[in-house]
Parts: sequence; structure tokens; C-alpha cells
Amino acid sequence: MSNQVIPKESRAIFGAAVILSGLLWGSAVTSGHWIVIVLAVLVTLVMGFMLYFFRDPDRSIPQGDNLVSPCDGVVLSIEQGSEEVLGGSGTVISIFMSIFDVHVNRNVCDGKVLEVEHRPGRFGHAGKERASLENEQIRIIVEHSLFKVVVTQVAGMLARRIICRLKVGDRVEKGERFGMIVFGSKLIVAVPDAVKVSVAVGQRVRAGETILGVIDS
Repeated sequence: MSNQVIPKESRAIFGAAVILSGLLWGSAVTSGHWIVIVLAVLVTLVMGFMLYFFRDPDRSIPQGDNLVSPCDGVVLSIEQGSEEVLGGSGTVISIFMSIFDVHVNRNVCDGKVLEVEHRPGRFGHAGKERASLENEQIRIIVEHSLFKVVVTQVAGMLARRIICRLKVGDRVEKGERFGMIVFGSKLIVAVPDAVKVSVAVGQRVRAGETILGVIDS
């Protein structure tokens, strides 16, 4: 069974909920007042939802010359396009994360971080195509030994906080945790033609575990 680990960004919030729940239940037992009991139940339910929402299960990272999904979710689109960073044409894969998905993001490949750019923007529905251009986002460029990859964390209507722990110059490993987006959103991965995409639109993927594409040797 996978270990469930609360991400450090949410530990303070969860800890406060645990303390408040304990105080309310203590008061409920002492006073027996129905209002206190109802409040204690509600806080406990919220705490349970937070534990579920911020879950961070371990994943089995596939070996070999491949790239993995940066997040849990459903593949929204797979499009051919031109990306200057890739040095020419490539494939852009968009993955939508719902509020019920695991929200921890993982590196798609081994490499070195060349750029981390925060772009302010709107908080429209992440499932809309224009969200990729208009919504707040963090754009990450990673240099693999053979090519460059662009991973973009895109905020959504409820996702008002994007967490990215990467810094320029960091060495990263495939499947390693690097951040999260709170309350559902979208991640976009741009890969060069050297990567043969192995997912399809509508397919459900898992962060660090589902192979997005295989490096064409």
C-alpha cells in the first residue's frame, strides 16, 4: 500500500484543524451542548477532506528512456506545434486535474532546470483552451541530456495557489516531487519530436507513473 504523506505546505493548516477539532470534541464531551457537538463533527469532516485532498501517495517510477506524467488527471488535448525552446516542432500535451485528483506534481524526466518563470494572469476554468494563455501559471524549462522539455503549471477557478519548489540550476530526477496546484487545474507538457507520445486524449494518467512518451532512439 502506498504511503500517504501530507505535503509540507499544508501541514500547518492540517495541524491547526487537528488542534481545533480536539478542543471542540473536548468541549463537547464536557458540556454536552449540541451546537459544540455539531461544530466538532463539521471540523472533523473538514479535516478528513483535507487529509484526502492533500494526499501524496508513493508511486512506482518506470525505468528506461521515457517521460512520465507530471500530474494525476485526464488528457485534455494532444497537439502538434512549434516551440522555440524545443528547437523546432513538437507535441503539446494538456492534462486536467479535478478537485478529486492527487495534486502533487512530479518531474517528467531527469535533467537540469534552465528556467522557472511566473506569469500572472486570470483564474478562469482550466479546462478551457484559452486558460493556457490567460491564466496565472509557472513555466518550467528542463534540459534533458538529449533535448529540452517545457512543463507549465496553470491555475484554475479554484486554484489560487501554485507551488513550485524548483530553482534555476537544480538537478531533477524523473518522478521526483516538485510542487502542487491547490484545488484542481491543468499542466501542459511540451516535448520535441524526439519523444514518441504514448498517451491518448481522454486517457486517465498518474503522476510519475504513467508514461507520456518514449524517447525515439
